[in-house]
Amino acid sequence: MQIAICSNNHDLNSQVDERFGRCAYFVVVDEMGNLLKAVSNSSLNSPQGAGIAAAQLLINNQVDTVLTGRMGPKAMKPLQAAGIDIYTGISGTVEQTLDLFLKGSLTQLKTANSPKHGGSLPAEGRA
Repeated sequence: MQIAICSNNHDLNSQVDERFGRCAYFVVVDEMGNLLKAVSNSSLNSPQGAGIAAAQLLINNQVDTVLTGRMGPKAMKPLQAAGIDIYTGISGTVEQTLDLFLKGSLTQLKTANSPKHGGSLPAEGRA
């Protein structure tokens, strides 16, 4: 099983990032906590469509599960269509979030918990 965790950096000690489409990295681990890879989120600074692009990136990387804080409806649709499970409630580091997931402490998302453009760039980065 490949588990992608939204993160600010590329390792197990990195802080998680609540934003799905705008996180800097997806740290991919297995259910034993082994770091498999860190995938840079190339859509991080996209003016629009960041969530959809991030979802496609994870589909292409064949992840099974995503751990995030917030996810909008446009990003959620392709992930669900690909059979990828999505959980919310992340906090602390990547390693701490994985532990929460393995203990069953995260909530599985069946519907989006963020509106469209919920993780938009800060006001100074918008047109």
